Amino acid sequence: MARPLHCRLARLVNDLLTFNKATLADSPLHLVQVSLNGLLEQALQANQGYASQYGVSFDWHPGQDLQMTVDPDKIMQVMSNLLSNAAKYSPQGGAVQIRSQQQGDKVRIEVEDSGPGIPLEFQDRVFEKFAQADSSNTRRVGGTGLGMAISKSLVELHGGSISFVSVPGKGTTFVFELPLLPVTPQDLN
Repeated sequence: MARPLHCRLARLVNDLLTFNKATLADSPLHLVQVSLNGLLEQALQANQGYASQYGVSFDWHPGQDLQMTVDPDKIMQVMSNLLSNAAKYSPQGGAVQIRSQQQGDKVRIEVEDSGPGIPLEFQDRVFEKFAQADSSNTRRVGGTGLGMAISKSLVELHGGSISFVSVPGKGTTFVFELPLLPVTPQDLN
């Protein structure tokens, strides 16, 4: 089902504005202490309707409920990007696996789909602006090609890292790690 042109243009403009804000060096973080499980539960609820459009469910494996200091709006954007991509690329009737766990002074969050995986020739460009694998499936599910670039910028703004493991034909797992303690500008230099 094709979305109207005005919806696609509005999403592109919104993604460009978000990307621009995320990449500004002086973009302030509005840090607050949050419950990790509460934040993940909120992200899952906010994205379940979107996943339902694709006949996909979320299967959350909550870890220890940690208190962490983050900008919740920015982490919600990361989760929304990862969850919506996982839902789009999962087969109908599939389930996206979400896991979290503490690893030392960091929290690790994983979003795993059972979709077609990322083509090997595209994997080195996943986090670039406007990057989209050129396949009939990508064209079917749409997108602006900014979600992963935005996610990378927002995670790095928190002093974290993001990566993925993908096997063509067997799905993709995106992983991002965030420090449990607040990040100061000195930490990022």
